[in-house]
Amino acid sequence: MSYDSKQQIFLYHAYAHGCGGFLERKNQLLAIPSVGGAALSIAGGEAYGETGRFEWAPPFEPDPPRGFYLAVDRVTSHLWTEETEHAWITNADVRVYGFNLSERVKVGLMVNRLTSTHLKGLNREALPDGGQPHISFNGSQFWNVFIDNAPVAISVDSDLDSYPTHVGLKGVVTQATPTPYCPGNLSVASPQYMRDLATKYTSNKLTRCSIVGEIGHGKAYGYSVDLTDSAAPDDPSKNLGRVFFGEMLVGDEMKRLNMIRWDLGCDSCGGGSGGGADMNGLPMP
Repeated sequence: MSYDSKQQIFLYHAYAHGCGGFLERKNQLLAIPSVGGAALSIAGGEAYGETGRFEWAPPFEPDPPRGFYLAVDRVTSHLWTEETEHAWITNADVRVYGFNLSERVKVGLMVNRLTSTHLKGLNREALPDGGQPHISFNGSQFWNVFIDNAPVAISVDSDLDSYPTHVGLKGVVTQATPTPYCPGNLSVASPQYMRDLATKYTSNKLTRCSIVGEIGHGKAYGYSVDLTDSAAPDDPSKNLGRVFFGEMLVGDEMKRLNMIRWDLGCDSCGGGSGGGADMNGLPMP
């Protein structure tokens, strides 16, 4: 069989998942199965995952909403690649239907759409933005979001997608100057968990931000909603923790988008995410 030498090859890498995480109970870490996942071959091609109705709760907490409960009606995950004369392209489409977190946060449908474009060229520094991939979240969206049975409008800010590379994104989303995107509109009244995201849990290699422009909820801070109640600290049904919408972590060669992430805090330790996709393929050389 003949062999055709090429100037460059591309090592594809992308994954998708519907939901998953962990919960701590009685000094045990309980894994929440990750469902609806898909992973791409390093050679590219296509990957597809799907799951139907999924429900999970600790075996000794059968009484939601007082106990933890996670459910989805359906998940589809689709990854596929393309190659043109000038670029390698990776696509992700993750859809989570009927998301339900402890009967307090419900999302009819969340869609995660990522498209990564790596330009071909041996001299990466001579390419636009130093050859960093252009990764777009165009098409990502939330439908029918309810918190405590009240509808909540969550807008996606398409303006942020005008900065598809890390070098461009860092110019608009900085820890020194909080914006509506990340980690959001700090003030004296901002809760400690948001101040920590903005000033403590940071890295020079990664930028944390969100595709969300605005959340129509009275306890929204940046792209999060605080689901705790200081007036009833011992009632687990009123103290779920925090939930984050449209959170992205962006590096020079990667972008990770979780349509939803939850942090249960210290009293009821645990966390997880849903509607996630990540891509960080790399050209060689």
